[in-house]
Amino acid sequence: IRVQNGEIRCLLSADYQNRGWPAAICGRTSGGPFGMSPAPLNLVVVQGEGELYFIEGTIPGDGANDAVVGAGQTYQANGWTVKTE
Repeated sequence: IRVQNGEIRCLLSADYQNRGWPAAICGRTSGGPFGMSPAPLNLVVVQGEGELYFIEGTIPGDGANDAVVGAGQTYQANGWTVKTE
């Protein structure tokens, strides 16, 4: 999905890398790191139980096929609910 006017792209997984746990992986569409992430770690991973950490990489797949979630909208996929403000 893409949120925040397309600036953030996320992958919502019910079984992240076949490891048996859900995760949401998000990154800036520019490829740059988040302000709080240590360089060069440009993706944030949030596991289903709330653990948060940073990794380096890219969100796979063609962004042209992403669902776009605008301000005030809610999107559900793979057991995740995304609410934008």
